[in-house]
Amino acid sequence: MDAIILAAGLGTRLRPLTSKLPKPMMPIFDKPLLARQVQWLTSQGIQWVVANAWHSADVLYEYVNSPKWFQDTQQPNLAIFRDNEELLGTGGGVRHLSSRISTKPAFLILNGDVLFATDMNAAYETHQKMGADLTLIVVQRPELPQSLHKVGWDSEGLVRVIDGFPHAQPHLQYGIYTGALIATDALLDILPFRGPSCLKQDGFWPMLGAGHRIAAHLSTDYWSDIGTPMSYLTTHFDIMHQPELVSHWITAEKWTYDFSTANGLNHQSHRRPAAEQLASIRLIPPYFIGNDVRLGQGVTIGPWAVIGSGSTVQSSVQVLKSLVWANSIVSQSCRHCVVTPDLILESV
Repeated sequence: MDAIILAAGLGTRLRPLTSKLPKPMMPIFDKPLLARQVQWLTSQGIQWVVANAWHSADVLYEYVNSPKWFQDTQQPNLAIFRDNEELLGTGGGVRHLSSRISTKPAFLILNGDVLFATDMNAAYETHQKMGADLTLIVVQRPELPQSLHKVGWDSEGLVRVIDGFPHAQPHLQYGIYTGALIATDALLDILPFRGPSCLKQDGFWPMLGAGHRIAAHLSTDYWSDIGTPMSYLTTHFDIMHQPELVSHWITAEKWTYDFSTANGLNHQSHRRPAAEQLASIRLIPPYFIGNDVRLGQGVTIGPWAVIGSGSTVQSSVQVLKSLVWANSIVSQSCRHCVVTPDLILESV
């Protein structure tokens, strides 16, 4: 099965973090989100991936066509295509990219702002068993507002309501659409052939109204919508709390994670400070420290801190509940911050 990643969004909710960097390039433990998504897709047996681009498309092109891409993913199986003269929306993006993949018997569509560890073999089994034209992968999160649980399905697993269409119905289970679905050519037959369109309004709703079989696959695996600075930061905390959630790339990258000691959550090639520096440095798990990080005298890292590779944390600075991008300089203490080479986003 081939896959489409919808990566052309403007990243409005993530600003100012996306003012210079497109959302798919947002780092997740030192690697862009796009690379993390492709790592997951590859682990699920996906052979070919295409993605669209719009905002800061040149940044995506440069990364995917650089040696760094293969170093990060060990996979050459991605192609980036820019939306034409205008931003095509989710439906138009799928239509534009569908000619670049094999759509038979089915294909995967994934939003470019989700981190995911769902078992796609199980999802595809649901799709086949239900004889579905479309299978929406959903989760149930009681801790999140019920207003986000917009997909309703019956006891057979067939979707009856999507975001209030055709109308609210009692006695259904409701879940959150994860931004991932298994599609068939039935979706392409309904989407407008040209111009911008919306997957929900121009695809899901007409299919539901026309009686197409739309299935719900309820996933209990890890999922995070990285749509806001807060959710972006807490995604890192989720993984530090339960590294096994994303074991498919932690194992491949040979991370160590022992929260009962000062090892924290590290890449094995992390260079620890010299012995004389360690005497004045406090490392409080859980934390992640990338490669070639420079720590000044009297620094405190953690708990809940991510320090990207090549960064410098200056003397006497404390970093807790914060994320530092690669090649940044931290000159003041940070709590609930995202630090980039260009800015500090506080009170996240």
